[in-house]
Amino acid sequence: ARFVRLLASQLDEAIWTVLLGEFAVEIDGDIRIPDVLAFPTLEDGKALSTAAPVVVIEVLSPSSLLTDLDQKPPRYMSLPSLEAYILASQDEMGCWVWRRSDDTRAFPGDPETHVGAAAAIVLPALGVRLPLADVYRGIVEA
Repeated sequence: ARFVRLLASQLDEAIWTVLLGEFAVEIDGDIRIPDVLAFPTLEDGKALSTAAPVVVIEVLSPSSLLTDLDQKPPRYMSLPSLEAYILASQDEMGCWVWRRSDDTRAFPGDPETHVGAAAAIVLPALGVRLPLADVYRGIVEA
């Protein structure tokens, strides 16, 4: 929920929608429901899915670890709209981030690692900064 609050507080709600685990992403006929999702606000207020997510965040759990690390990144990163795929640890203050390059528009093979209270995830394409200290406040120790 903190990811949602941080994203929503930095994005114009007339342009962007940020939701917590209640909206689907369509990928080549496959449907995924990420933990957190940011996407352009749709004119159709009845839609239940989007094919154009901009940020996808998954919170790692033991049951989803392999899927979130191995299967989901290439699927999400195949979407031209996606700027960042973020995996967040639920046990420690740390995230892994695949962020589209501003220059080549490609995703790196390996994610950036952000660990500790001083770390922040920066998404320049959206003008967003997500300090891990704010994301994990009261959840895990620094």
